[in-house]
Amino acid sequence: RAIRTRAEVGVYSVAVALSESVWWISNAVSLALLPRLTRMEPERAAEVTPVACRNTLLISAIGAAALAALAR
Repeated sequence: RAIRTRAEVGVYSVAVALSESVWWISNAVSLALLPRLTRMEPERAAEVTPVACRNTLLISAIGAAALAALAR
């Protein structure tokens, strides 16, 4: 189904912007964490990375679920 009206384009634009906000979470965490991980000992980095990934996944999943609940 093609987007036909300006209103549909507007709804689509807002939906894309909101869905990208979930991606911004993981991007922000990676940008903040990478410099710290590179300075850590490899063993410590191997401990921190899975925890950060799980927490980021949880926060992103909650955000995605909230967006899905708001979807029409």
